[in-house]
Amino acid sequence: MPQKTRDTMSRLEREGWKGKHGKGDHWNYKKDGVANIITIDVGEKEVDKNIYRRIARIAGWE
Repeated sequence: MPQKTRDTMSRLEREGWKGKHGKGDHWNYKKDGVANIITIDVGEKEVDKNIYRRIARIAGWE
């Protein structure tokens, strides 16, 4: 179930997550009311399935 990095980032932004540059190729997403930060490596074309599962859990997609 690999997802494209840009699609994942777009969905987070549509749902109110605020993106900010991290170190290197990484972007950090934070949302008010959610304790966890989501980090995405934008240097990769697809998000690894295990990382995507973690993102989905934090974002409430599951």
